[in-house]
Amino acid sequence: MKDEKFLKDRESFSGKSWNVDDIARGRPESAAHIVEAFTLLETTLLADGRDWILGSEKPSLADIEAIWPFDWIMELGGLPAESISEKRFPKVFAWVERFRGALKAAKASAPKPVTLKGADAVKYVTGADFVEKEGEVDSHDPLGLKEGTNVQVWPIDSGFNSKDQGRLVKLTLEEVALASQTKVGGKEVHIHMPRWGFRIVEATGGAGAKI
Repeated sequence: MKDEKFLKDRESFSGKSWNVDDIARGRPESAAHIVEAFTLLETTLLADGRDWILGSEKPSLADIEAIWPFDWIMELGGLPAESISEKRFPKVFAWVERFRGALKAAKASAPKPVTLKGADAVKYVTGADFVEKEGEVDSHDPLGLKEGTNVQVWPIDSGFNSKDQGRLVKLTLEEVALASQTKVGGKEVHIHMPRWGFRIVEATGGAGAKI
């Protein structure tokens, strides 16, 4: 919180002040929303004693999607003990611990990842084959954009100051993809994003920005 570069980065990403005093003032309100989320899981999805969100034998995509804010904030620590505790939310705390155990077991049995840095990562990505060379651009999409149009795409909930630009190669109800050139080697790569939570507009000039 004393690193000016970090604070500037977070403010740009979230669109909110990261001043220490401002954060302290907003803490009670934030804690109330967290309590609401814990209560939702405790009294509905996990209320019948199931191990996993969908009642499956193993964790599913539903658990992966739901677990991260709870696991993250419990890992950080500093939860208001009078509002959030294992005693008050035993099912949620047990669910997180089960997931951590399942994740540890999965990591132990999975292939070891290859670590790449800088230019090696660029070379690896640009040397791979496209899974989908050209996608579908829905001619009936409400945006009315055509294949090959130079577009900009960015998230609207956070990180909205970072925009990707390139040639539109896919546009469906679920997904958008654009083609852009790498700065190193001038290779074409496709950037995929979901439709939900992202804005897509026709760029106002110039070729797609290189990445």
